[in-house]
Amino acid sequence: YSDTFDTISSSSWEDQMPVLKAAIQMVSFARGDQVTTLLEQKRYLRVVFTDGKTNEKSVGEFYFTPNDSTVQFRVGSLLGGT
Repeated sequence: YSDTFDTISSSSWEDQMPVLKAAIQMVSFARGDQVTTLLEQKRYLRVVFTDGKTNEKSVGEFYFTPNDSTVQFRVGSLLGGT
C-alpha cells in the first residue's frame, strides 16, 4: 500500500517529517500501541512499534523520496519480540 498527499509536494521533507511523526504517534496511541524512534536522519525515520495487546514488536522505516511527493515505507516483525 502506498499513498501520495498533495501536502508533501507543496512542502519540503523537513516540514513534513514532524507531520509524519505526529501521525504515527496518533495512530499508535489510538490503537493502544507504543512507538519508539530508533533513528531519524534527514529524510529517513526508523521506529519500533510495540503492540499494546500482544507486546509483539515491529520495525517501521519511512523515507521521503527526493524530488517526489512519495513517502516510502516498510514494516516488518522483529523475531522474538526484541
